[in-house]
Amino acid sequence: MTLPKNIKLYSSIGYTAGVAEMIIQSHKGYVELLPALPSTWLRGSLKGVRVRGGFEISISWDKMQVNQMEVTCHTENIFVFQSNKSVMIREEGKDDKRVDPVDGFISLRMSKNKKFQLLFNML
Repeated sequence: MTLPKNIKLYSSIGYTAGVAEMIIQSHKGYVELLPALPSTWLRGSLKGVRVRGGFEISISWDKMQVNQMEVTCHTENIFVFQSNKSVMIREEGKDDKRVDPVDGFISLRMSKNKKFQLLFNML
């Protein structure tokens, strides 16, 4: 059976979106990292994923734990992500800053074009 080109295209796009959703989700009003990562993907990275709220995220993980995330804000907003661990926030021209979770979430106020690097294993 030969599928029309548009169905092949939709299948490709759907697969890519499905993989991205296994790594980053943002439909609950906050960003969830590695919510459905397959156990065989021990190490990896994902770059340039747009999430709700006007943010672009790149992450890397090792042993199924996020070790680094870069967040770029394309509009002024508060970036909220789920985490039970403290993170070190690195911003160009400023000293590193430790941020602790509150009730399992970390919130960062970001202005347009602001970029943060979050380090999870530096503490």
